[in-house]
Amino acid sequence: MRPPQGAELRIEFPSRGTTYCNQKYGVYAYDTYPPHSVLAGMERRTFVDSFDTLLEAQVAYPSATIVEGSCFTELNLDFLPDDGDD
Repeated sequence: MRPPQGAELRIEFPSRGTTYCNQKYGVYAYDTYPPHSVLAGMERRTFVDSFDTLLEAQVAYPSATIVEGSCFTELNLDFLPDDGDD
């Protein structure tokens, strides 16, 4: 996947998200959700690529910041109103 323009690239190990955790070096793009999004202004993390070794990730994305551990956090939607469907 092509990273969003202007996003900060980070190489994280392990590669982790809501439904996965891989012993690979994941490359993620960090920026904010656009104004038309319900999540406008909040941090957005987008998966870009993964590699077996740090060296491979660095060669492919030389400007990326290397991060120790995963920066994944669950999306917090507490600010949204309760829809009353419970």
